[in-house]
Amino acid sequence: MPASRKIHLRPTPFCYVLAGLLFAMWLSAINWENNLGLLVLAMVGSVAVVSAVHARRNLADLEITAGKVFPVFAGQYASLIIQTRNRKGHDSYDLCFDSPPMPQVKIPAHLAQLPAGSHRSCELIVDAHSRGRHEVPGVRVSTLYPLGLFRAWFWQPLTLNYLVYPQPAGSQIQPEHFAKMGWYSSSATLRPGEEFYELRPYLPGESLHHVAWKLVAKGRPWLVKEFATDGLEHPIFDFSHLSGEDVEQRLSQLALWIQESHQDDNLYGLRLPVIYYPPSSGEEHYHRCLTALAIYETEEKRKARKRRHHSRSSKKR
Repeated sequence: MPASRKIHLRPTPFCYVLAGLLFAMWLSAINWENNLGLLVLAMVGSVAVVSAVHARRNLADLEITAGKVFPVFAGQYASLIIQTRNRKGHDSYDLCFDSPPMPQVKIPAHLAQLPAGSHRSCELIVDAHSRGRHEVPGVRVSTLYPLGLFRAWFWQPLTLNYLVYPQPAGSQIQPEHFAKMGWYSSSATLRPGEEFYELRPYLPGESLHHVAWKLVAKGRPWLVKEFATDGLEHPIFDFSHLSGEDVEQRLSQLALWIQESHQDDNLYGLRLPVIYYPPSSGEEHYHRCLTALAIYETEEKRKARKRRHHSRSSKKR
C-alpha cells in the first residue's frame, strides 16, 4: 500500500444501533449481576472491534489505475474504466467505487470479489450532459466488509478524462456538392485528371504536403495548393454557412451531417473558424472531425478562459 494513502474508518448507522443495544445489555447485566450477559457483551464487542480491523485490511494493498475511455455523444452515458489490482495475499470483497465531488456520476462501480494477486476492471457510469473535455479528479474506494458495522474508505487521485461530442441533431439539409470540382485532401496522391486550381491560406490541421514552400521561403504567407477535377464532388460542412445564431445548434447540425456521411461511407470535409479538415473518410477522420466540434470554443469563451488563467497566475504571484 502506498505510504501516502490513508484508509479512513467510520461507523455505520447499524454500528450505532448495535452500540446502543450493547450499552443496554451492560446496564442490565450490571443491575442483575448477570455474568452470562457480561460474557455475551464481551464476545459481541470483540467481534465488532475485529470487524473494524478486517474492514481496513480489506482495502490494503489495492492498486487503482484508470483504463481507456471512449468518447460519447451529449445526452448519453460515458463508461469510465477503473482497473484494480489486488497485491495482497488474501481476497478483497465488496469494493465500491464512486466520486462524491462529481454529481454527474450516476452509477457507482462494484466488485463483489477480487482474488489475491489478480486484477479486474469495472465501469463508473457518468452522465455526459454537455460537450467538451471533462475530468473526474479521482475515485473513492470503500467497503462495508465484513459485517457492515464500519465503512472503510480511501481517496485515490486519478486522471479520468472523457470526451463528449455534440448531440447529433438538426433539420437543415446537407449542403449541395460542389458543382464544378471535387476537393481532396492535400496529403492525397493526385489522380488522373486532377490539376492545380488555386492557392489559398493554410489552416491549422492540414497536411504540409501541398504547402507552397517556394513562396514561404521568399517570406510570403503560408499557402496551400488546391487541386480539382470534374465529376468527383465532395461536400464541405462549413460552420459559417449554417443559419441561426446558437453555436450549440450549429455544432449539433454539423455532428449530424458527419454521422450520416460516415454511416454512408461518403467523403466529407469540415471547416470551422479556426480549423479545416479536407474531405476524407474512415474512423480516424470521423473522430477527428467530431473532436474538433467537441472542443470548439467561441471567441468570447476563449477570452474569458484567458482572463481566468491570467487572474489565477496573478494570485499565485
